[in-house]
Amino acid sequence: MISMVRSQGLSEGMVASIIILLSLPWMVSMKSTLQIKPEILTPSSTYSVQVGKRVELECTTANLQSMVLLWKEGPRVLFAGTMKVRRDDRMELDGTNLIIRNVTKKDEGEYDCEIEVDRSQPVFIRHFLEILVPPTVESEHSENDVLVERGSSVTVSCRAQGNPSPSITWSRLNSHKVLGKGGVLQMSNISRHQTGVYTCTADNGVGNPHSLHINIKVLYKPEVRAETSLVHGGIGHPTVLSCRVDSLPFSDVRWYRGTMLLETDHRRYLRNIGSKYSLEISSLQLEDFSTYTCTAGNKLGSSTANITISGVPSVPKLQTSVQQEGNGNYKISWTTFSFSSIEEYTLLYRKVLDVRSPGKIYPWTTIQMMEEEENSEISAPSSASDTVPLPSHSASFLLSHIEDKAEYEVRVRARNSFGESDMSETFRFHTNSVETMPVESPRKDVSGCQPLSIKNSVLVVLVVVNFIQVLISDNVCIVF
Repeated sequence: MISMVRSQGLSEGMVASIIILLSLPWMVSMKSTLQIKPEILTPSSTYSVQVGKRVELECTTANLQSMVLLWKEGPRVLFAGTMKVRRDDRMELDGTNLIIRNVTKKDEGEYDCEIEVDRSQPVFIRHFLEILVPPTVESEHSENDVLVERGSSVTVSCRAQGNPSPSITWSRLNSHKVLGKGGVLQMSNISRHQTGVYTCTADNGVGNPHSLHINIKVLYKPEVRAETSLVHGGIGHPTVLSCRVDSLPFSDVRWYRGTMLLETDHRRYLRNIGSKYSLEISSLQLEDFSTYTCTAGNKLGSSTANITISGVPSVPKLQTSVQQEGNGNYKISWTTFSFSSIEEYTLLYRKVLDVRSPGKIYPWTTIQMMEEEENSEISAPSSASDTVPLPSHSASFLLSHIEDKAEYEVRVRARNSFGESDMSETFRFHTNSVETMPVESPRKDVSGCQPLSIKNSVLVVLVVVNFIQVLISDNVCIVF
């Protein structure tokens, strides 16, 4: 081209001017094209937002100029530039960012920020909005009370919803121990002690866990137990018999004396507080000393417990310390309860086998004490029960001239007009350490001899004690 211009006789300056003029339209077109190419600088992202919260979807642009930016949810246009297309008061623009307030589960999905540069190749980014939903849990039982018989199996279940999908755990109310996981809890050979409220808890890390309570009620026949099987009473005194009844459904409870059904009358009163059932007798008569039956029954069966009213003394209780009187004398004391006067105590004592006498067994020495004798001391009545006070009788006996540095054991029983008590527990003590337990001597068992009564002063008793060994050889029992 330059050759042609030169052949025409044009100067080089004129040639350069022509080239510039010819290139100008192309340069202007290229510059214009470079100036209007828009960009979206924000990358595509996933936004996770809890339901009810606010979310801001970002879309930062460059070189937008007069281009129109669109926000779309799926195929539906939300905003075209600054013009709101979707009539939703929760949505607004902050510059080129899309804000949605108070999001709901329906807002979950894809959101496009798009610039229409070319119909075939638009510039856009795509965000995904995930709505997080706190867990909820529902029972799959028509009622929250589940009834099951003892010894059978039971299955309880619940279902949970939320996003992400919640996990389910089972526990008992007010306990953190996990009994199972998943929507189903199974228990076999169920016992009445498994009665209670079970908690199905759903948790997915969003908001607070949600719980549902299911009350399992184990049905079983009555279980009856007497608060005490032996009640000590006295003629003219009040007394109370009590039993505890556990059952589901609740039981019909009745009291019997022998085969006679008892009802409330002028001397008897039937009382019920919770699981405790009581028969109160205001003034015992001789006919009332008998065995009573607390009977409970429901549709699953029945059970009973027996309580005996007895007038005999209670088992004597030996004191846990022995009083040393000197010269080989040791005072043994005990207490028993009886509404009637104690007529007689029987005391047995003997020496315990020791290593110095291998194979030697010492017989029991038996002492019978009349209540009116010097060695018996009656204390003032004391309360052995919260409801009916029992008269307490205290007594003691002086074991004389027993072997030093030896171990003895003692047992006592009491008798009144109703009969004899059971023998007390064996009590042992050491003659060189009077802080432990009861007694015996290498004497003959004189329980079958005729008692010799000595009813004078303690001084006379101490004098006669010096002849005990001689008298024993003659099979005579000394009574103090």
